[in-house]
Amino acid sequence: TATVVVAPSLQAVNDVMPPVTAGVGGVTPSVLANDTADGKAVVLTGSGANATLIPGASPDTGIVMNTDGTITVKPGTAAGTYTYPYKICSVPATDPATCSEATATVMVGTPAPVPVGPWWLLMPGLLVLAHRRLGARRPG
Repeated sequence: TATVVVAPSLQAVNDVMPPVTAGVGGVTPSVLANDTADGKAVVLTGSGANATLIPGASPDTGIVMNTDGTITVKPGTAAGTYTYPYKICSVPATDPATCSEATATVMVGTPAPVPVGPWWLLMPGLLVLAHRRLGARRPG
């Protein structure tokens, strides 16, 4: 009698994360949101666990992949586009390991400029309203 063992099917899919502001930092959605194990959503914990997450090398010390697949971008991380590799492997483990690799692209953008100057120049509509309410008269 022959025993046929079918290896699990894993599919890690590349991700493009929503932008994170450099000066503020933030947390992205999970890289696992679009990955599958045997056609089902990837589950990392509990009795229904079907995969493990193995983060690759971080592209920057200010960028960390968390155990749930979210990526934390620390405040002060330099603006730029970073790629963060990761892989998912089947649970239970197989020999040889059954894994699938993908990358998450994380865009860290510069913060929007903050206007600086006298308050009345930043609010021209308010200046006109104040001018009219104070009963300013036209010369002449």
